[in-house]
Amino acid sequence: MAEKRPKVMVLHDEPELYLDIIEDRFPDLEKVLCKTSTEVPDVLETFRPEVVMSFRRIPPGPFPQKALTTSSTIKWIHSGGAGSDHIVPWDADHVTVTNSSGIHVAALSQYVITQILWFCAGMPRFQRQQRAHQWERHPIDTVDGRTLLIVGMGNIGTGVAKRASALGMRVIGLRTAPGTSPHAEKVLAIESLDECLPEADFVALTLPRTDRTRGLFDAARLARFKPGSTLINIARGDIVDETALIDALKDGPLAGAAMDVFSEEPLPADSPFWDADNVIVTPHTGDPKDWERRAVEVFCDNLERYIKGEALINIVLPDRGY
Repeated sequence: MAEKRPKVMVLHDEPELYLDIIEDRFPDLEKVLCKTSTEVPDVLETFRPEVVMSFRRIPPGPFPQKALTTSSTIKWIHSGGAGSDHIVPWDADHVTVTNSSGIHVAALSQYVITQILWFCAGMPRFQRQQRAHQWERHPIDTVDGRTLLIVGMGNIGTGVAKRASALGMRVIGLRTAPGTSPHAEKVLAIESLDECLPEADFVALTLPRTDRTRGLFDAARLARFKPGSTLINIARGDIVDETALIDALKDGPLAGAAMDVFSEEPLPADSPFWDADNVIVTPHTGDPKDWERRAVEVFCDNLERYIKGEALINIVLPDRGY
C-alpha cells in the first residue's frame, strides 16, 4: 500500500519541549504549529491539516473542540494525555481520536499506593501532632488484607491493582463489562458499584469522565461507603459531588480523601478542601516526568502506522471515553 504524507497541525503553547522528536523522526513532514486557541480557525482554513497532535493546554479560552472535530480535512486527532473528554463529542465516522494511554500508569499507580499507605499508617494524625508540637504515640496499621475497590479497570486501574495486590491487599475492580485480572479477586460490571462500596476500605477512581460517569459519586452513593474508608480520586473532579464529599468527610462515613482533580482547577483559595485535616490536595499532578515527550513518542509511533496505512493504537470510543 502506498504511503501517504499527511499535513500535521501541532497544538501546544510550548511545542519547543518536544518538537525535536517529530523533526528527527519525520524531517520532511509538512506541519504547522499553533500556540494559541485563537490561531486554530485560520490555520484550519489556510493549511487544511489532516492530522492533529493536540495537548489540552492551549490558551487563551477553551479548547477548540468544535473547530477540530467538524473540520472538513481533519481525519485523525491525537490527544497528548490519557483523557479525551475535552474533545467530546465527535463523530467516529468522520474523525478518529487516539490518546497517549499507558504513559501515566506507573506514576499514577504509585500515587494511589502512596495515598493508601499514608492514610493506613495514620500520617494525617501525626501531621496534626507535629503542627501542635505534640508527642503522642499511636500504632501503625498495615494494608494487608484491606480491600481496595478500583472504579475503572483500564490501564491505570490495572496498574494500581498490580501494585496493591503485591502488598497483600484484596482488590476488586469495576469496569464497563465484567472480566478477569490476575491482580484482582474479581472484576465486575460498573452496575455492581453500590454493592461493592460497603466492603471497601479504599476506593480509587481511575475512570474517564463521560455523560455516564459525571456526578456518579453523589450524596447517596457516598453514604454507601464503609465507615472509616478513604476515597482517592485521580480521574476527573466532577465525577464526585464535592459538596457532598465535604459533608461525608465531616460527618462520615469517609475518614479521608486524596484528591488530585477537582471540578474547578486551580482549586479556589476558599475551597474547604484546603484546610480539611483528613484531605490530601495535589494540583492535578499525576503526570510522570517528561510526560509530554513520551506522549509525542506515542504519537510518532502512531503516525508511522498512519503513513503506512496500518491500524492505529489507542483509539478512543466517544461514548466510552477510552
